[in-house]
Amino acid sequence: MKNLIVLIVVCCAIFSGKSQAQIKPIIPNTYALIVGVSHYKNADFYPTLEFARRDGQAFYNYMRKSNFAQIPATNIDTLYDEEATSAAIFQRLASFKNKLKDGDLLYFYFTGHGDANEEGAYLLAHDAPNNSDKNNYTGSAGVIDIHAVKRLFDNITDKKVQLVFISDACRTNELAGGEEGQTEYGKAIEIDAGEIRFTSCKSNQFSYEGPQWGQGRSVFSYHLINGLIGLADSDEDENNYVDFDELQAYVKKKVMNETKTQPVQQVPQFFCSEKKISKCEVPLNYVNQKEKDQLIAILNNQMNSGDIAAVAKGVDVEDALAKFGKKGLYDEFMKRIKQGKLIGEESAQTCYNQLVEDASIPTEIKEEINSKYCIYLGNDVNDVINKYLDGSLRQAEYTKKYFVDAYDKLEVFKGLSNTYEFDKDKIDANSYFFKGHSYFLSTRISDLNTGIAYLDSALALNPRASYIYNGRAVLSYKFSHWNEMLKDLNSARKFAPGWGTPVNNSAYIFYDMGRVDSAFYYNSLSIEMNPEYIPAYTLRARMHYAQGDKDSAWFYVNKALSLDSLDYNAFYWKAYLTKEEGKNEEAKTMFRKLHTIDPKRYDANAAILEINMVMYPENVDSLQVYMQGIVDSDTTNSDTYNYLAGILYNYELWDLANTYYNAAYALDELNISTLIGLGQVYEKLYDTKGDENGNKQMAYLDTSILFYGYSIILDTLQEFGYNRLGNKFYYLSNYDNDGVGEYTTQLLPIVAQKLGVEDITLRNVGIAGLKKAYELNKYNPMNSSNLGFVLMDEKMYEDAIPYFEAHFQQYAPFDENYLFAVRCYAQLGDVDKVCYYLQVALDSYNSYFVYKSLKKDPLLKPVMKDKKVKKLIKQFKGFK
Repeated sequence: MKNLIVLIVVCCAIFSGKSQAQIKPIIPNTYALIVGVSHYKNADFYPTLEFARRDGQAFYNYMRKSNFAQIPATNIDTLYDEEATSAAIFQRLASFKNKLKDGDLLYFYFTGHGDANEEGAYLLAHDAPNNSDKNNYTGSAGVIDIHAVKRLFDNITDKKVQLVFISDACRTNELAGGEEGQTEYGKAIEIDAGEIRFTSCKSNQFSYEGPQWGQGRSVFSYHLINGLIGLADSDEDENNYVDFDELQAYVKKKVMNETKTQPVQQVPQFFCSEKKISKCEVPLNYVNQKEKDQLIAILNNQMNSGDIAAVAKGVDVEDALAKFGKKGLYDEFMKRIKQGKLIGEESAQTCYNQLVEDASIPTEIKEEINSKYCIYLGNDVNDVINKYLDGSLRQAEYTKKYFVDAYDKLEVFKGLSNTYEFDKDKIDANSYFFKGHSYFLSTRISDLNTGIAYLDSALALNPRASYIYNGRAVLSYKFSHWNEMLKDLNSARKFAPGWGTPVNNSAYIFYDMGRVDSAFYYNSLSIEMNPEYIPAYTLRARMHYAQGDKDSAWFYVNKALSLDSLDYNAFYWKAYLTKEEGKNEEAKTMFRKLHTIDPKRYDANAAILEINMVMYPENVDSLQVYMQGIVDSDTTNSDTYNYLAGILYNYELWDLANTYYNAAYALDELNISTLIGLGQVYEKLYDTKGDENGNKQMAYLDTSILFYGYSIILDTLQEFGYNRLGNKFYYLSNYDNDGVGEYTTQLLPIVAQKLGVEDITLRNVGIAGLKKAYELNKYNPMNSSNLGFVLMDEKMYEDAIPYFEAHFQQYAPFDENYLFAVRCYAQLGDVDKVCYYLQVALDSYNSYFVYKSLKKDPLLKPVMKDKKVKKLIKQFKGFK
């Protein structure tokens, strides 16, 4: 069986007279593009079509020997297997458009797989994308949109060109489009673009092939060509040519008869448009009785037909350029193409410009050079899309330059290729995608915002493109906009439910949100969908390590490294796990090697610094060397300074941490992490510094609030900024107005407006800020903890309880919240819940439950007389 789509467009000249002696055929200028794809690049997804290429070759042989046209080899293009990329098919088909004139004849013959989804119907080229999901066709890489082909056909037949469209193919449920794609496929094929159309079967049927037909052919192709040669010519009429009615009757009868014992009988489909030119009764081939008799003898005796070589390349550019003394330049052009130097200085582009600007070279030769150059550009661009979809791109290749080069090549392609008219929106969408995604490694907020704007433009043009939604989530990661990222990834999964990359990216988001169970679920699903996707294994290792399962962490790291021994993240985790086993020197050697893999990343030097801080805390010079190395890895990256500031913050070196945070701020004033870091360090300075009388300096707290305020003004989805602002505003509500600084006074109404608070008080805005943080991420334990505590402090015990209960469902809840929950339930008189959490505290040796404090706690007074409560509280006497 084969899933093939073959389009041939044939429009034929009118003959005068009826008898053989009277027929004087007027032979039009005839051209053909013949495509045969037996083997696909993604062979795991597309079954091999054993005889598709041979069918294409057989049609070529017929065209060359046809009594009607005997097309010269220079008028025929053939594309077989690896040559038959979508860029090549599009480009070569469109290249005929300018050549064709009134009365000419064009054949387009395609034999290969076909598929469809709700978006459209497609001929699948050799470089068809990963077929794990039907939406992978949306990027137009490796596929030929039949609607686009029909638009081109309309343009061609408007010029009164005769056109034949032959499709030796079928569209079954085996491929990604599934059953629902059949209707769309059928509708696309049946669009009347002014052509004669032959299709091998209905859209929900197989096109059968096997050795019983022509020693290895498809049943449709075999009988179609035999019919054209003469077997379809009826002996009952007076003429000696094969017309449309004769051919369709002959082929349909033969194919149906020879497939009637198959699971699904094959029924060829035929159509002859009279929309533009009446041609349904004109000859398709002039029959030579001698050749017809010879064919019958061959079929009867299974003789070899003696076919000629079935390969043609249209105009021979090399020979033509040799006549003009330009073959050397053309050879250099092809050499650079094969080296992958397509654009830029000393590239194929340089040679191309010299060739097409040379006045001595004829226009038709320049058009052939243009076509070849565009094919290679298109192939490279499509390869970028396909590698993105199948996850085969190794991390070392995944760079800004990779996407910028793709963008630049596509821009050159758009400027030179006449295929631009086919799918302008999708081509432009891919341009925006490449440009936008090129910012994914940037640490500057302005760059990331620019990248996201490009991706938004891409989505406006191609709103069902899963890979664009995935790219948008990738660029948004630095902002920690969890719900927005999940929304994008949900769209990516919705439009491409079989694509594993957005599934694993969802696992990343869930894990960082604290939704551990969801993270494990989506990560497992991603591995199941694509067992060779390395990022899924490195994430799994990270999650297992955090859960304390080091054996599993090692297993998944080794699995990732077995797929790519130099994958940066996998190698980093191998070194990290080695360090955690106490093998510090061995780990340092590995981190040094990691730094050579990508010197622009600072985390390898950062890991060595942390090891040395533990092993050699007194060796200040060594520590400073690695601190400087971290900065030197990328002096424009504010995150390097933020990292060092965080290290110093953890060592309670607040002033020094402040210096590094300010250095980061000088590099990128929009970096939210820097603003949050400055807010935190000023909080600590407020806590630890006082005036000469020991009073806390409110200016530090006021400055802390200023930076937290900046964070939410710049980014209204910044949960941590709302959390800290809410916390500080509520804290200040316990002071009189003299304790509130100038920045706080100015920010309060601004924050209130963003939160929709009408009664503007520190208390109200503070509580609203904490609620907003929880709304943005209810899985962050800090958000539920702070909100629950404030509501308890406000004596809103019933309102506080849901937040504490939600908090206890999270990974690693804070111990103090169990005590707060006991207090709230005590105030509500819920003895059972009080006893339950007292028992939880006993079982976990919760240090916040102190016997003397529990007995004197005024909030527990309503339940202290209960015997069960008293008995449980006594058991805390042994706690220290």
